Amino acid sequence: MEGYAVRLTPEEISLMDKSIGCPQLYKREKVKLKRLPFSEGDALIEGEVYILTEKALLEKYKKPSAEQLEACCRTLSTSLYLRIGPYEDKKHPLVLNVFNGAKIVKDFEHKAFASMKFLGV
Repeated sequence: MEGYAVRLTPEEISLMDKSIGCPQLYKREKVKLKRLPFSEGDALIEGEVYILTEKALLEKYKKPSAEQLEACCRTLSTSLYLRIGPYEDKKHPLVLNVFNGAKIVKDFEHKAFASMKFLGV
């Protein structure tokens, strides 16, 4: 699975925990990440991911809020900025595939554009 990794401070992780409902709905688990493109001999990076808890899986699925979708777009906008530097708004489309974790099926796509406005730079 591919994704984005963002370095967070303990304070930012605490805020993230509160915003997504950790540990009630999600738990954090340690993972090993590969930086892409990956070459033999490259070191794995330690990270953490949020995993839906069994309790949450048994409860009714709730679509992510507008705030959660905006936070994801902000993360992707930041990732793009870190890779290429300043960019023009409305030029880089983002597609977030949102999955129903209870049924393990794709629920919908959230389409947006990377935005420098999010970043305040």
